[in-house]
Amino acid sequence: MSVQTLDHEPSLFDPKPIADIQLDAERPQASLSAEAASPAQPADAASPEEVAAKPEPAKRTRAAKPAKAAAAEPANAEVGEPASAATREAAEASDDEASEDQDAALEADAAKPADEDSERNDRKRLEEQLSALRRKEAELLRALAITDHPDLADAIRTIEARVYCVARAEAKIAQGLSKSEARRQEVLSKKLSALREKRVELDTQIDALEAEFQELGAARMTDFQRERQDALQSLMVAMAQHDSAIGAAGLEVRSLLPEISLLMPELEAIARSVSETRADA
Repeated sequence: MSVQTLDHEPSLFDPKPIADIQLDAERPQASLSAEAASPAQPADAASPEEVAAKPEPAKRTRAAKPAKAAAAEPANAEVGEPASAATREAAEASDDEASEDQDAALEADAAKPADEDSERNDRKRLEEQLSALRRKEAELLRALAITDHPDLADAIRTIEARVYCVARAEAKIAQGLSKSEARRQEVLSKKLSALREKRVELDTQIDALEAEFQELGAARMTDFQRERQDALQSLMVAMAQHDSAIGAAGLEVRSLLPEISLLMPELEAIARSVSETRADA
């Protein structure tokens, strides 16, 4: 049986040269060695002619490195790296466990205040129920007392009414200020605070002015007082020197100078101090 084929279409029954068979056997080994020697390139990599035609950038940016790394990861994964994939999976699992633990801790911390609030509310509710039960017990005891002693019914009811009045007054006192009074209190407290600050400032200014007022002319007055004391001493010395001559003439210094009568107490005090000083010396 013979099969006729065209010249340009090969047939399965055509004999193949031995050289071609050897080349086909060596071609996969060469391709594997080339892939092992060169890094994996993406499927859409440009041909050498296109790479040569494109201008090479002068400087590579840092942003291109992560892109290359991201592009190289799928290629490496296709080639097959089971160890690195297992490592990444273990790291992701550990990160997930850590995030779950952190979320659980946050939820526990958030649940603590809620638990405390619920316990507080439960205690308050139980206390209110206990108070209501005690009031109900007292009412039943009063009803039994009135049933056993009808003659004391008016007295018990009167006392109960007075106790209710006292409790109502205490409740009103516990309410405190009304809303309008609270607002007015806030306004007044602000005004009082401002006025107190102003009063402190005014008190400081008043103290400074009083100190300046007291010191004003104090040095001059001290000089004047010293000058007067010196004049009194000079007057006393002059009177002591000329008293005998004026007395021999039948005259008196006080009659000639009436102002001396007003100064005599001070002159006598000066004379005594001078005599005492001389006696001590």
